[in-house]
Amino acid sequence: MDDGNAVGPSDIMFPAIKTFANNVEQNCLLVWEKTISEVFSYNGLLPNNAKAGLTRAGAYVNGVFEPEFLCYGIKVGANRFVEHMLEYKLSEIAKSAKKSCDVLDEERQSLWAILRLSFSQQLDYWLQLCYPSNVKAAAEKTDDILWKVLETTALTSIPRNVTKIMIPGIQTLTYQAWLIRQPIHLIGFGLRSQIDLIPAAFIGAV
Repeated sequence: MDDGNAVGPSDIMFPAIKTFANNVEQNCLLVWEKTISEVFSYNGLLPNNAKAGLTRAGAYVNGVFEPEFLCYGIKVGANRFVEHMLEYKLSEIAKSAKKSCDVLDEERQSLWAILRLSFSQQLDYWLQLCYPSNVKAAAEKTDDILWKVLETTALTSIPRNVTKIMIPGIQTLTYQAWLIRQPIHLIGFGLRSQIDLIPAAFIGAV
């Protein structure tokens, strides 16, 4: 990782990597494969002192190169790239949800179990490790997907944001939505809103 300046972290990093690579080669007979090593910089440019064979960490999104790298299964880097990958994750969730609704059309108890124990948790990792501003739109769309599966399970349309409940702290939620989001032990359905989970998930992970 580097800021792209001529003098900076890379002046320490590259010599250290070279020393480490030489030691590993001498003691373990393992050779550093530079062609599969990438250098991340926020401006998307390789530092001037980058070793030959190293490439930029990033990918093209709509024809524009966006700097990024993979960290513990989460794409980190330019906001546009992170949002692009979240859209890809959403498409996977939506595809799985539709297939499950089709296959389990006559087994709605099983569909409900999959919704609560699987679909509702598929964005959890991203909620924890992505900035709330990056993941907000994806969380809203995931809530929409989960709600559609819930309606398929119930065989009816369920209002979410129509009638206000006159209780302090409860915003534009219908009674049905309020009840569905409550824990099961409080006579709810235990289906949490992804938007509501963002702050606690992110702060907890940090």
